[in-house]
Amino acid sequence: CYNLLGCCICADLARISNPESSATRHSVLVLMHPKEYRRLENSGRLLPLLLNPATAPSSTLADPGPSSPIPGARIILTSVAAHEQWLADYVARAPKNTVLALYPVEGARTVSEVAGDLANGSGEVPEVTLLVLDGTWGQVKAMRRAVPEGVVWARMGAAEGA
Repeated sequence: CYNLLGCCICADLARISNPESSATRHSVLVLMHPKEYRRLENSGRLLPLLLNPATAPSSTLADPGPSSPIPGARIILTSVAAHEQWLADYVARAPKNTVLALYPVEGARTVSEVAGDLANGSGEVPEVTLLVLDGTWGQVKAMRRAVPEGVVWARMGAAEGA
């Protein structure tokens, strides 16, 4: 978490996972503004640590190599060309409508609505990737340009805690 030792909570982080599995079912990508990444009090860096407890913080950055399914979570920095290209490749290879950007843009559907469409009446939601935008409201508004075509915009509904 890069906090001072007296403030570090890494040892206290509980693993979030399916008890039947050593990996989470869905993936999370944190699209982070570079200024946020450098801030000590940034909580977005904690998500990969929660989902990948054995992973060193520096290795949670997206690998600019070939895209593949990612267990847990990774951080992608905007304004880093290799990271933005990695994200574009990842979205292009993902099954249609399975990468969801969590941000309340106009026209965004609730997560429950999107999940219902993906389940297609079966009750089983396929693996999805949640793209979380991390920055101040002003930074995130500008970061939306880095979200590739093919990403579904989703928002939390009232019943989902919004």
